[in-house]
Amino acid sequence: MKFERIIDGKDHLWAVRDMNKPNNELAALFQKWNDAEYLWDFFLENLDDLQEFFHIERIKLTRSMQERAHTQEELTKLNQCRQFLIDNGVFDSDSFISMIEED
Repeated sequence: MKFERIIDGKDHLWAVRDMNKPNNELAALFQKWNDAEYLWDFFLENLDDLQEFFHIERIKLTRSMQERAHTQEELTKLNQCRQFLIDNGVFDSDSFISMIEED
């Protein structure tokens, strides 16, 4: 491990670097913060704390246009599945919601 200067020529911002890893810890953190899936998982895992201590009630992540298109496609398919279940008399809203949350 070593300390790595973040801004060349400045001695006020440093990050820890494990020499066996490609990035220092600050760079690794920013990579995680730019990963919507990582953030989503983090918020879901810590939702109780976020609500209790920070009074956060909603979480909104901005996605790229490509991710939004993919998400919209998935939502369309889920809605088609939901409608198929309703049309065939086998729809159970609790099970359907559980299925979505498990994914």
